[in-house]
Amino acid sequence: YSWAQFWHDLWNPKEEEFVWNLSKDPCDRNCRGACIEKFGNSNYYMSFCNDDGWCIC
Repeated sequence: YSWAQFWHDLWNPKEEEFVWNLSKDPCDRNCRGACIEKFGNSNYYMSFCNDDGWCIC
């Protein structure tokens, strides 16, 4: 299972009902990707974008 496949699955979830932390906000999705890549933080509930659009890891 490669890193590339992980990212592909991350951005293209197979489950139709799969929702990132009940949010389809692309900022949240980008934020989560950045948190995983930069900090290894895979806790999906901790990474989100605040009201000002800042990414919180």
